[in-house]
Amino acid sequence: MKMFATLALCLLFNAGMTMAADAPASRAPNSAAAEKFLRGIYANYHENDKGVPNDVLKDSDVYETSLLALMAADQKAAGDGYVGYMDADPLCDCQDFDIRDVKIGIKPTSKHRLDATVSFRNFGENQTLHLLLLHSPKGWRVFDVMSSEGSLREGLEKDIKLVRH
Repeated sequence: MKMFATLALCLLFNAGMTMAADAPASRAPNSAAAEKFLRGIYANYHENDKGVPNDVLKDSDVYETSLLALMAADQKAAGDGYVGYMDADPLCDCQDFDIRDVKIGIKPTSKHRLDATVSFRNFGENQTLHLLLLHSPKGWRVFDVMSSEGSLREGLEKDIKLVRH
């Protein structure tokens, strides 16, 4: 009888493991989708391409909404005809580009956030940026960009405070 109970438990355990293996994958966003998102962005950064327009007045398929709001607030604080904090494209930390040899490293930090390291050559110079991505109902969006200048988000916030005082 004891052996039958042990065998029954083993069969139940194996059946449970098989069902778990056959269960659909978690609906949590994955790193492969984030890499595809980033590769799609950087595909627009070859010479004579458009890059990512920094039009902060409309919804973006690249930037997260709170970062868009900071960009718009900074431009508004700077005033018409003036450049706010962003005097370069934050996704390449440049004004002109011909980006090649893009390498992407991704490290999930939570279910809906990840850190991405993007390395590339721009006009022959090596560059590395760190992007914090956030998964929204619309997909992956850039929440912050860290370059040699520091955090884009923090820079925008400081610039807005400076201009308003």
